[in-house]
Amino acid sequence: MLKIQIKLRSMLRWTGLNTMFAKLLYPNGYEQSFDELMFRAIKPGDIVWDVGANVGYYTVKFAAAAGDEGFVQGFEPMPETFKILKKAISGYTNIGLTCCALGRSDSNLSMSNDSEVGSPTNKILTSDSQSSGDDTVMIKVRSGDSLIRSEELKVPNFIKIDVEGYESDVIKGMADLLKESELRTLAIEIHFALLEERGLREAPRDIVAELKQNNFTVCWTDPSHIVATRS
Repeated sequence: MLKIQIKLRSMLRWTGLNTMFAKLLYPNGYEQSFDELMFRAIKPGDIVWDVGANVGYYTVKFAAAAGDEGFVQGFEPMPETFKILKKAISGYTNIGLTCCALGRSDSNLSMSNDSEVGSPTNKILTSDSQSSGDDTVMIKVRSGDSLIRSEELKVPNFIKIDVEGYESDVIKGMADLLKESELRTLAIEIHFALLEERGLREAPRDIVAELKQNNFTVCWTDPSHIVATRS
């Protein structure tokens, strides 16, 4: 079924009909069901990871949902966007921030910096220190497993992932974390077009398979968002 969905999305995108179909199918907003299911899954006292926090839109909402006894860890790799994020969470005592991306392993990567500050469309270009142009910036990458093994962070109960086509890398970097019983829910935006541009057309299917292998039940709230839950 997912393989058919991938082909259908690709066809609609190339014909330019994807936006029209989205408006017809979701007149009340494309991400409304996703948001509702996400916040229903967060309990007071939860530890939440906001992977791809950007300027903090969800970060502060997660903090409210988790409450004073909970904690939200936001991850944002772009230095200029990170500055805006820091201002957005000023005064919150239950939010921590890390200026890094999550990926397959610990490394340094070059990312394009030619979009507006706060834009989610910046793209990772090369590994390690291979690019140093004016339109690039070096970012730190950590794996979820590394952060837990080093005891820098505690196992989260809820993870939101919105990383513009690098969601498969994030999942591959938390193979051990996915087995932790404390982790109940993952909410992921699947960027089909960006994954396809990277030659990872089958990545959505691989992500779903990995989640199911770790006993998560996967729900597609719309054609681009999944919420995976485990009892």
